[in-house]
Amino acid sequence: MAASTRGRRIDASVEVTSWQPAHVLAVGDQVVATGAWSGTARPTGRSFGSDWAIVFGMRDGKITSFRVLEDTAQLAAAFRR
Repeated sequence: MAASTRGRRIDASVEVTSWQPAHVLAVGDQVVATGAWSGTARPTGRSFGSDWAIVFGMRDGKITSFRVLEDTAQLAAAFRR
């Protein structure tokens, strides 16, 4: 799935109310960012909040990979009917 398609699908499902980066650390060919976000699941109207971390793989100043870690139980609960 293309990133632009994924972004549209997320936007159709979630209203982001807060996105707050807290720390960014670069070591070698990796960058780690941490923070928190909150939002509302559009299908249910339920809100959620979750800490997150994103680990970026870098090469020649470009992102080559990324991994997202977050509390998916919080999001699942907000989408549960």
